[in-house]
Amino acid sequence: MIRVEGLRVRAGNFLLGEIDLEVKSGEIHVLLGPTGSGKSTLLEAVIGLRTPEAGRILLEGHDLTRVPVEKRGLGYLPQDLALFPHLSVRENILYGLKIRKRPCDGFVSELCRILDISHFLERRVTSLSGGERQRVALARALAPGFRHLLLDEPFSALHQGLRRELWDLLSELRHRYGLTVLLVTHDLKEAFFLGDTVSVIFEGRLEASGPPERLYRKPPSLRMARFFGLRNLFPGRITGEGRVEVPSLGTVLRVTSTPSFRSKIYVGIHPEDVLVVRDKYLRPDQENLLSARLVNLRSEGPQVRVVFKGEGGGLLEVILPDLARSKLDLSPGRRLRLSLPPERIFLLEGKE
Repeated sequence: MIRVEGLRVRAGNFLLGEIDLEVKSGEIHVLLGPTGSGKSTLLEAVIGLRTPEAGRILLEGHDLTRVPVEKRGLGYLPQDLALFPHLSVRENILYGLKIRKRPCDGFVSELCRILDISHFLERRVTSLSGGERQRVALARALAPGFRHLLLDEPFSALHQGLRRELWDLLSELRHRYGLTVLLVTHDLKEAFFLGDTVSVIFEGRLEASGPPERLYRKPPSLRMARFFGLRNLFPGRITGEGRVEVPSLGTVLRVTSTPSFRSKIYVGIHPEDVLVVRDKYLRPDQENLLSARLVNLRSEGPQVRVVFKGEGGGLLEVILPDLARSKLDLSPGRRLRLSLPPERIFLLEGKE
């Protein structure tokens, strides 16, 4: 387990903190946030590249705050990989063992086999592709036998197909060797694919931590919902218990809860949760029905993103399987019925 308690770190004019964070043993914990939010600063403090102004860093209960980098027992993979260009693949992988005066054992050979790099151990790293360099860097970080791995956006320079391949590989390594991983990214797909726990950082402050599905489904703040790319956010007004008026959609919606907010509220729903309902399939108990006009449609491979305009002029995004394009006759200008399931609607306080 890695625990961060009340950590405050200054990097030039930027201040991170105070941060409290717990990375459970055996999990992949993702630090997510926009560029410049402080994710890498936090990771660098944990590995020992930055000295905190306050707070503690604990590894399995042992205080590492003033321990030198080389004695922390943490594997580290920076964004630029930091491979030595004048060394071969084998020499890069064994570098950590050499400086720690440890022998090369069967674990390193097994690691190279799993990472599929055994056949080019004698090549220079300058001759490798991007994906090959990533695998070599992973091998070097794990070769000393570390079971705690810190990764700083290691896959950001790779194309989507290769990134997905390396995500699978990292997951396999985590399960095979019982790794505890702290990973920095600004990529939502990467965070939600890999993370058992996701911690979101904005402007040097920890906004929220939790399972990725929970944070995505019910973002705790308007700022986080927008960072997740959600456009279906509409000003609303609570008109009674379980009722919210949404002028831009020209309707009053039933919701499952109406919390007390001091400022104005926003009503949110994810585009994949909005239902397009054909008249012949309307149920008597169908809730939160509204009529909207289709104004835009964009194909995204296996799915289609459709934009509807509500009675009050608000734009509502809907994601449907591509098959729905012909089934529903999705053509611009057509008016269709939409249903917003109450259990999928969430309310947010109207402040950033």
